Formats: sequence, structure tokens, C-alpha cells
Amino acid sequence: MEQLRKVVAVGCLTYVLYGLISWFQLGVFLPPLPVKPFIFLGFILFGLVNAIQSGFNKLDGSFYLWIVLVAVINQSFLELFLSTPELINFQDSIEVFFELLAVFLFILFNTLIIISLRRINYNFTLYFLILTILVIMIFALPSYIDLQKSTVIMGFIYFMTQRFSRKTIDASVQRTIVILTGVAIIEVIEMIALHQ
Repeated sequence: MEQLRKVVAVGCLTYVLYGLISWFQLGVFLPPLPVKPFIFLGFILFGLVNAIQSGFNKLDGSFYLWIVLVAVINQSFLELFLSTPELINFQDSIEVFFELLAVFLFILFNTLIIISLRRINYNFTLYFLILTILVIMIFALPSYIDLQKSTVIMGFIYFMTQRFSRKTIDASVQRTIVILTGVAIIEVIEMIALHQ
């Protein structure tokens, strides 16, 4: 688990440091945005190795499949494999199905995390309310809350839960929270860079 934490920390720090270097050189905070899906795929690789060593379960499967979808539907990743007309066709007709599947997997792995946390303390059932509100807002108010912001919110909540929980959290949940925290940090950095 410590090796996974270090990999996630190095990925996030690299992303931040690149943005800071460009800020000092160019006067604009600009992290390497096209590298984001590859950082996510690196998180998946190290997470899968850890999961296979300690026991792969439904939470791992839904979570890693979700990250793969998030990485694959990223435009900078698709530009490597598709021509411009193919990319436009993908975004017009197919991408919405991948996004719906990503939301479904987001709901699934968060539900599995909350069920696991609820075994530790029944008060964590309140996280279902937060998840429900976020999912409703993704569909009802997509200009205010999207999957990226929902990831940041849930990642922050789980990070705080893991940080201040006095009881031992299941290893697969810990692994998922570590990687989700890294994904959330990179998403926050990207939002900061794009809203300057």
C-alpha cells in the first residue's frame, strides 16, 4: 500500500511541479494537460498490481474500469488514435454512452465504498445522500456539477474519512481511496489551470 501511495504522490507532484515551472517561466500555471490520462493509466497499473497481490474484488473491478473510461474518453488521449473526423464522429455519437457508463460505474464503486465504510460506522450511511445529490445534479444541472467535480467532492470526503477514522478500513477501500484522491487532486489542478 505504501508503494501505491508513493506512486500516486509522485504522479500528483509531477503534475503540480510542471504547472509551477510553467508559471515561473511563462507567467501562466499550465500543467501538462495531455499527460493526465497517462497518469491515470499509471495509477491503474500500480493499483492493479497491488489489487492482484492482496485480492481482486468487485470494488477494484468497477473502480479501475471507471478510471479507464475517464482516461479513454479524454480528448488528448483520443487524438493519439483517431483522426479529426473520427474524433468529431466519436464525440457526436458515441461519447455520450461512454460518459453514461462512467457515471454508472461512479455510482457503483462509490456505493461499494460506502457499504464497506458503513460496516465500520453506521453514520457513513449519510454518504449515500451526498452521492445521490451529486448524481441528480450531474443529470439535472450539468453546467454546475459534472463527473469531474463529483469526483473531487467524493475524493475529498473519502480522504478525510480515511485520515480521521480511528478504525481500520478494508485494504481494497484504502487502495481505492488512495487512487481516487490522486485522481481528484489532478482534476482540481486541471480545473485551476483551465479557469485562470
